[in-house]
Amino acid sequence: AGIGIFPIRERDKKPEFSMLPIDPADQKPTWEPFKTTLPSIDQMRDWFSRGAKNWAVVTGWQNLVVLDFDDAQEYA
Repeated sequence: AGIGIFPIRERDKKPEFSMLPIDPADQKPTWEPFKTTLPSIDQMRDWFSRGAKNWAVVTGWQNLVVLDFDDAQEYA
């Protein structure tokens, strides 16, 4: 669908850094590449095979907007 994703920690909104690529500049894991590039099929297979259960969606890219409601009252 052309929407960037990356794995996040379970029950959290922080990236699952152990599954992300390393930034060559500072040698730390980063999700920055997914702001402008979709993950490859191989990256997604790796994430799923390593048990990734939660996903972040890169918003703002391709005009994507997400509304996140944590309960039905907020939604209503």
